[in-house]
Amino acid sequence: MYRTVQDWELFLGSQIKELRLRLNVSQGELALRAGIGVASVSRLEGGKGSSLATLVKVLQVLRQEDWLEQLAPAASVSPVQVHALGKPRQRARARAPIRPTGPAHGHTGAVPVSRAATTEASSKESAPPGTEDAPAGGGHAL
Repeated sequence: MYRTVQDWELFLGSQIKELRLRLNVSQGELALRAGIGVASVSRLEGGKGSSLATLVKVLQVLRQEDWLEQLAPAASVSPVQVHALGKPRQRARARAPIRPTGPAHGHTGAVPVSRAATTEASSKESAPPGTEDAPAGGGHAL
């Protein structure tokens, strides 16, 4: 059965109103608990347009979050799709964030030198003459 957007708004609104009345909760009390205005509850129940945030807040107060879970079932891949792919899907790797550059962000254009590079350079400068190419650990070069 095809329903228009207005049909869905009216249907959901009437379901919410019916549930609210069964729980013996006034529109004012529901609005107060949900942190929204009474007019928002009235519009939602009357099918006169509402925001998704209002719908979620009202359903949370009425303890009907399962309605939302039914609207968005967990995404899954069918066994046929897995077979067609030949191997299971893997998550994409996270990428490093892009950092702003330039003088406005404190960058002068100088290339940063790693700590390892500066330590290596300083140890070569202080090494006795003729030993700067000797391998670490006192071994002999071949």
